[in-house]
Amino acid sequence: MDIRKLIKKDAWLAMRNNWGKAFAVVLISFSFLIFTVLIEKLLSYILDVSYFIDYAQTPAFYLDDITNLGPASFAVLFSALIIHLLIYSPVSLGNKKWYLGLAGANPFPVSAVFSYFSGFQNFFKAFCLRFHLLIRKALFWTLINTPAIIVFVLLCLLKFFVASQELFMIQLAFSIIFICLFLLCQLLAICFLQRYFLAEYIYVLYHCKIRDAIKMSVLIMKGHRSEIFSVILSFIPYYIVNILWLPSFATIPHMNMVYAIYAKYFIERFEQQKNGTVSESSGNSNDILDGNTKPLPNIKEIKFPSM
Repeated sequence: MDIRKLIKKDAWLAMRNNWGKAFAVVLISFSFLIFTVLIEKLLSYILDVSYFIDYAQTPAFYLDDITNLGPASFAVLFSALIIHLLIYSPVSLGNKKWYLGLAGANPFPVSAVFSYFSGFQNFFKAFCLRFHLLIRKALFWTLINTPAIIVFVLLCLLKFFVASQELFMIQLAFSIIFICLFLLCQLLAICFLQRYFLAEYIYVLYHCKIRDAIKMSVLIMKGHRSEIFSVILSFIPYYIVNILWLPSFATIPHMNMVYAIYAKYFIERFEQQKNGTVSESSGNSNDILDGNTKPLPNIKEIKFPSM
């Protein structure tokens, strides 16, 4: 059986008799996300900062509004981002811990979601891990999207260099090129950034240094990024139905469970390869969920690729 279908099936089996807990985990996550959004709105209201400016003075028509690029707007956005990372980072790691418990047939109580709020060190490291990953992903996303950014800049500058009678057709051509290039760059970026897929899972499992968790993720995911990318694409129907909000109480737990099982599977395969005991999967779910994860080899003894 195809490994993706097998893992998705195992995810449904692992969630059996745990749906009530999964709903509670989703509600906790939503509560923290809504709280961070409310804080952002409160900051905008207190500082009287709007993200859009109605230069045309047409309050009933929103399509002509222009993005506010003022320093106050950026300050509010940056503050909201830091607050989001501070509040949601421990919850994110707690989520992964809870799903990894199910993946290892060792379920945790729902209170495991709050594990990284216990003590300043756990809280601060959770924040630092998410912040490190955010910076790395943002840098690589910008680099991968450079061609699309260049085309967009050229599109904006066309009116200064092209005659008015030819402007429309040239703008149309550049717009089509930009849209196609932008979509292609997004697909490439999503696939490439899966090199960090395991970082949080490794940190949760082994309580290692943040840098070591990121390096180990890059090492293990080498050759597997397209596999996770295909899993993400297979969840497109889930993302569509999540617009209705209510189905997300079933789709989000299943997706998180699939990702947790994949994480455990990749880590255990890596261990087997390091120990010379790797074997071809027989298609049995026990090949993936075979109990507690063994310790990874000594991180210091492994030569990592850069970043």
